[in-house]
Amino acid sequence: MADLEPLEPVEGQDLIEFSGRDIYKELRLRGYNYSGLFRGLVCADNLGTTGKVQWSDNWVAFMDNMLQMQILQEDTRGLFVPTSIDKLTIDPKAHQNILQTLGEEKHYPVYAYKDVCIIRSGGVEIRGLKASGITRRKPLGEPVLEKYLFVPNSAPMDPPLTFKEIIRVCVHIALENQLGIKVKSVELIDSETPSDAEILSPEIAFILGDLPLIQAEINVLAPPTNEKAAELGSAIQVADRKLSGEQNSLLIVASNILGRTEVLQTALGALSDKGCLIAREKPDKIDYQLESGLEIIFDQVVDNERILLLRKAAQVLSTVVIPITETSYSWLPAIQTALKDISPTKRIVLVAENEPFNGIMGLFNCIRREPGGEIARVVFILDPKAPPFSLEEPLYSDQLKKDLVANVYKNGEWGSFRHLAFQENAAIKVPHSYVNVTTRGDLSSLRWFEGNIKTTGNKMEPDMKLVHVYYSALNFRDVMTATGKITAEVVAKGRINQDCVQGLEFSGRTESGKRVMGMVGSRAMSSLVFADKKLMWEIPPMWSLEDAVTIPVVYGTAYFALFMSGRMQKGETVLIHAGSGGVGQAAINIALHHGCTVFTTVGTEEKRAFIKTRFPQVDDSHIGNSRDTSFEQLIMLETNGRGVDLVLNSLAEEKLQASVRCLAIGGRFLEIGKFDLANNNPLGMRTFLKGTSFHGITLEKVFYGVNEWKDTLHQYLTEGIKNGAVRPLTRTSFPSNEVEQAFRYMAAGKHIGKVLINIRPEEEKPDTIPKPIYMDAVPRYFCDPDKSYIITGGLGGFGLELADWLVIRGARKLVLTSRKGLKTGYQCSRVRTWRSYDTTVKISTVDIATEEGVATLLKESNELGPVSAIFNLAVVRTMELHDAFIENQTEESFIKSAGPKSISTQFFDRLSRSLCPELEHFVIFSSVSCGRGNAGQTNYGMSNSVMERICEARRNEGLPGLAVQWGAIGEVGLVAEMQEEQHELVIGGTLQQRISSCLFVLDGFLRQPHPVVSSMVVAEKRAGSGSSASIVECVTNILGIRDLKTVSLHSTLAELGMDSMMAVEIKQSLEREFEVFLTPQDIRSMTFARLAEIAATAATETEKSGDAVPATAADANEESPGLALDNMPDNYALLVRVIGDEVTASLPIIRQPSLNDPSTDVNAINITQPILFMVPGIEGLGIIFETLAKNITYQNLCLQMSYTDIHTNVVEMASSLLPQIRNRLPKEVPFNLLGYSFGGLIALEITQMLEAEGRKGRLVLIDSSPEFLQELGRKNLQEGSEDLIQVNLLINILDNIAPQNKNITLKLHSELMKLKSWEERLEFFISLDMENKITYSKAHKMGLANATYNRIMSVLNYESQWNSTRLLESPTILLRPESTELNTADDYGLSKYCKNVSVYFVEGNHATILENKESAALINNHFDLDPTIPSNVNTSSLGDKRTATQHITSLHTVEKAQ
Repeated sequence: MADLEPLEPVEGQDLIEFSGRDIYKELRLRGYNYSGLFRGLVCADNLGTTGKVQWSDNWVAFMDNMLQMQILQEDTRGLFVPTSIDKLTIDPKAHQNILQTLGEEKHYPVYAYKDVCIIRSGGVEIRGLKASGITRRKPLGEPVLEKYLFVPNSAPMDPPLTFKEIIRVCVHIALENQLGIKVKSVELIDSETPSDAEILSPEIAFILGDLPLIQAEINVLAPPTNEKAAELGSAIQVADRKLSGEQNSLLIVASNILGRTEVLQTALGALSDKGCLIAREKPDKIDYQLESGLEIIFDQVVDNERILLLRKAAQVLSTVVIPITETSYSWLPAIQTALKDISPTKRIVLVAENEPFNGIMGLFNCIRREPGGEIARVVFILDPKAPPFSLEEPLYSDQLKKDLVANVYKNGEWGSFRHLAFQENAAIKVPHSYVNVTTRGDLSSLRWFEGNIKTTGNKMEPDMKLVHVYYSALNFRDVMTATGKITAEVVAKGRINQDCVQGLEFSGRTESGKRVMGMVGSRAMSSLVFADKKLMWEIPPMWSLEDAVTIPVVYGTAYFALFMSGRMQKGETVLIHAGSGGVGQAAINIALHHGCTVFTTVGTEEKRAFIKTRFPQVDDSHIGNSRDTSFEQLIMLETNGRGVDLVLNSLAEEKLQASVRCLAIGGRFLEIGKFDLANNNPLGMRTFLKGTSFHGITLEKVFYGVNEWKDTLHQYLTEGIKNGAVRPLTRTSFPSNEVEQAFRYMAAGKHIGKVLINIRPEEEKPDTIPKPIYMDAVPRYFCDPDKSYIITGGLGGFGLELADWLVIRGARKLVLTSRKGLKTGYQCSRVRTWRSYDTTVKISTVDIATEEGVATLLKESNELGPVSAIFNLAVVRTMELHDAFIENQTEESFIKSAGPKSISTQFFDRLSRSLCPELEHFVIFSSVSCGRGNAGQTNYGMSNSVMERICEARRNEGLPGLAVQWGAIGEVGLVAEMQEEQHELVIGGTLQQRISSCLFVLDGFLRQPHPVVSSMVVAEKRAGSGSSASIVECVTNILGIRDLKTVSLHSTLAELGMDSMMAVEIKQSLEREFEVFLTPQDIRSMTFARLAEIAATAATETEKSGDAVPATAADANEESPGLALDNMPDNYALLVRVIGDEVTASLPIIRQPSLNDPSTDVNAINITQPILFMVPGIEGLGIIFETLAKNITYQNLCLQMSYTDIHTNVVEMASSLLPQIRNRLPKEVPFNLLGYSFGGLIALEITQMLEAEGRKGRLVLIDSSPEFLQELGRKNLQEGSEDLIQVNLLINILDNIAPQNKNITLKLHSELMKLKSWEERLEFFISLDMENKITYSKAHKMGLANATYNRIMSVLNYESQWNSTRLLESPTILLRPESTELNTADDYGLSKYCKNVSVYFVEGNHATILENKESAALINNHFDLDPTIPSNVNTSSLGDKRTATQHITSLHTVEKAQ
């Protein structure tokens, strides 16, 4: 162990020690959810250098707790995991000796030596801990965001309610008037329903999904011919049955029902006692002749129809009226007495009048949630012209006859306060916007965000200029950070700079109109940017702004690397990797201009051709391959073994090592890649014996370095522009609304040159003064550093995080109120951090429950700077909150709750009008317990309600005012502290909302006009509610597929263009958005058909967890015994995976591109080279081998089985394919044959036939044998029910060529089962059109179905004619998955057919085994007659053989030899 003295704890007035609770609160905010023994840090000093760790007789937990100390030392909100340790020392004896000196608590001292990167505790020392940032897992629930406002029952609103808002109000009124969690709705679709009318049930289901605890049963009664009903999701029960059979419905929806007496009476009979009818009537029908005892309780016109909510008239109840006042709580005993005497014939009416700030609504909402609360009603009179309340006054008596729960009279209309859907952070027009991701690692979350640069009046450093950006260019760093491959913490220091790291270069105009281009550390992908004059250049007249933006970063990097680091001289040789890329082109331009010899590498033939065209000075022999290490031999051969003087490298791993070996004596290696550097990959030291040097090249050194570096680079680039060394590059430009597409295009690596974002068009006049442009952007709140920001309760859980957020957003003057001041280590840590950002933090202990205290606070704050915002978060602590049912509340408990909330808010409202003339935001934090009610919190709910009315009044007067009804807050605050280790605790049907989510939605709340808004996470509204609506949509978005109909649903994602970066993004998105966890191998072999099945399975699991089973599914299963729809696609997809296009399917033989030959020309086969004949699975199409063929060294020919010349048994099928081999392979040439799945049977028969002719060869079977396939058929294809095989096969084929939803599939299955023969079913199948989704001809469909059916039956009926004394001589290998559900021998019984069988176990399943590169390596090795490499052969051409040998040695092999 290192000889280090124990550290002393850091102490001071503002350096209070971290308690264990403080420590794990901080770690919880960063994304670490430690529990149990892993919460072993007892305490730590405020800088995280010393502390104590609990010993629990567990070494793993103890060392993990030690690692947590290093996390505490970093100022970050990122999530990091340990990736390497240089040295770990454990001395058990010393550890035990120290333990003997400790007390019963067993608290070991722990020391974190930051300067030497050592952590020590007891007998354990950890040296050189390295950590890497990872993306946080997305929270399980998305918040439900709503606005809370008065909605009249019948008068129109301004702006008018939307159709969906009207339905939401109707549903909420119905729920409010009949308490309960089980909700049944029935929608009637009959002859009176307009054909163009939207079905309401999906919207009703969505509305109910926004509410906690609700268990919904949604029914649609519709004839089977109604196509809209048939397409509804599985959460809605669709049935063709009578309305008269329904009962106990809370809601019934029907069209034009008021004029149909019989139907109306039936509907009323199907309602529960207080159920409601939603009538969709014609808008001009005003005078409704209502049935006796039916009342209209809500009436609005929208979109050419009138929506009415009706209810059966309530019986007359005895009424107890209790006036509620805000000035005293003398009414409390009256409520307590009234609630003790509960009777079904009695109701209590709480009344408030002449007090616009009365908190009666919050009080009432909480009472309704308590025992006996169902008899409570509320009347809130907000119209100053209304008559005094009296039961004799018709205005009130008529309204109370309706017996509605909530009655608010405002602006001459009865109505109620309602929660309406609020669009999360809806875009607004702003003069400054920039590009960033909302979720790291998710390119689909790329958005334009509101920025904080003003068009005029900005305060700037002397060396800075404001530039209006016209073009911005993407760089690979932008893609790496956006996709999460590189964390923001790696490329930017300090949290203030880590919020956005996208955008390094720009071109545009200064405020005077001068055209400029330049570089910045971040945020160049923006409409406005502050740029350093030293990193900005005037654009030559002959260049456009589009030309210019291709210059700064690539040429800046090239000059910094070649000249400032590499000291390049005329006549030297330079290897420039990725020459077609931006930096590559720039470096080639510079090197050629300075008289250097250039070598370069590219990845495709297209890019090779580009280099030859763009740079004719570069010899063809100087262009190598960047996809492998063959360039090393090229360099050494072309330089006669000398090597090159400089290498500009962007390649990784073995290609980097090969590049280092290319250096000549005294060579300089210039590394611009980040992969090996970030992963700390080793570099052999022998290369430095040649006097070489290694330079890490990063422009961050220039951005944040000394001015001398900036001046030097500026001079180099200026000279290069003048002398012609700097030339604009080729590029691809995207408009500003296609940012995501631009990122995906660059991530795919297929671009040449630069990828640009065009933000605004360039004017024709050269010296045009730029005008600000207003772009749609996600709202974002920023602070003015010269103004002050007040947070009452600022040292509480939410208060500290809000203060931290304000600091990150620019606040530099904070005033936090707290009755006791700094008391915890966590509070001190936050304040210390803010002060390190040059923020003035004032802690005030004034009593804000008094007018004098509020006045003092505002005056003190104005001394720091004009008050810009007041955030009132104050709340009585838990132990003083007096949560209790109303019967146990006291006037004192109401007064205590009101002090820091309603009373202080009234003081802030009144005094800020005169003391804070520059106030922009007046924000109070309310609670859903006010807006929706919560048992035991009547005092708390009433106080919050007062604050909400104040905010409404302020907005009406043109003053700022915002109240936010928060649900349970996670990680910080009262609930989080009570449930420290239960991070996903469900409270009243809601989940805790993470603080990061709260702050994200607060951005939007602060930039919208509504005075009261709400945010809560409903427990039932979990995964899958992110930026993509479904799993399939999420993946299509990442792959850039605009229309799923244009691709094969059974092509793998790899075949559809998925690269490694897309695969990572898909994996992260499915885990984060949908809680679907797949291995990288699963993703490589995934198809859209399989993704749809995964989505369906997830939906099924949701149904099992509480949702009702669709009636149609139940009905269909009754008609179709034995149908297992959820399993059927998987079983048949094992065999029928692709359909292919009609033209290709008709070819008898096709050729796929191989590893060494991209040709697809069947007639261009070189018969002097080995040929691999491949037989596909039961679908008979060679396209199944597309991915496999790309990794096989041999030229290949795929034998396709015809859909027209149909055979009924395996031998006939093999005989039909045999001529294709005979005609192309001389008898003396050994054959190479491969069969997959069903094709393995064909391959065995063909091999037997070829051997009978005296031929020799080799055979590969991939997951195939007669016994295996027959067992597979018996298990999965339900042998013994030929009808079911026929029907399931046709359904599977249909799913391949025209996927349908589950309801339609069930109906088709039922129809097919009714038919008596294969011919009838085939005719029915051929006649299907499925809304023109099927593009195949009828003849092709018939051939496809017939051929596939015959092949399936040939498997089930296969009877071997093989003679055990005459086994195959050809060496055979079987590739099979490591595990299978079938009970078979390791060799699948192939020893009964072959003399020599080798079995290899490969990762994957029956479908994915074809995609595994291990399979290709084994096949390549098997067909090499002598896999060893002769000593006299150039090994550079045998890389694949060596790779295959390496792969083989790592696999488990079972030899089965006779």
